[in-house]
Amino acid sequence: MKNFNYILRQLIFPAFLLLAFGLRAQPEGIKLSQPWVFSKSFDKALYKGRLTAYGNELSGLFFIKRTDESFHFIFMSEVGLKYFDIEVGTADPDDYRIHYLMDALDRKPLQAFLQTTFRMLSLSWGEHEEKLNFICEGSGERVVVVKSKTNGKFRYDYHPNFGQVSLLWHYGFLKKKLTIEPEDYDFRAPSSILASQKKIQLRLKRIKK
Repeated sequence: MKNFNYILRQLIFPAFLLLAFGLRAQPEGIKLSQPWVFSKSFDKALYKGRLTAYGNELSGLFFIKRTDESFHFIFMSEVGLKYFDIEVGTADPDDYRIHYLMDALDRKPLQAFLQTTFRMLSLSWGEHEEKLNFICEGSGERVVVVKSKTNGKFRYDYHPNFGQVSLLWHYGFLKKKLTIEPEDYDFRAPSSILASQKKIQLRLKRIKK
């Protein structure tokens, strides 16, 4: 029975995407650009950050740094009080490390939100079972959908020529769990990012040099 249910899910999943999102399969022989939120030339950026969760709010400076092996996400108050310091591996996508997390943020729903958000922004979802490419009807956008073995399903809508991601979704069956909207890209990174899931939101606005 378990094998039958697994086979049924494998058949339903691609069909569900086509129906729900109005997508069509990728034509043969067309080379896809690679989606990105932070380009390969990106090294670091400073944002103003605001994290709201269940009626509570933290604000301050949000620092993102990229190396050859990982993304570093650090959030602190403007007077230097650290809220969290989290690292997501790119060489090893299953590498997710919490270097520091203040006690007030040590809650399972909030930790899950942060982990999913940072995995999506760094496109490090872990080992995947399935990866599908589509063209989004009527929008000119390309879409990649990744089904991860351990972290759920992810959808990235991105520019067909340059690869900048315009929308990121994390979802379960027939239910969207988390949405991220990056906007106002320069050549390396978005100027603003909004991640939202029910009663939790993270807003980032880049501080220009």
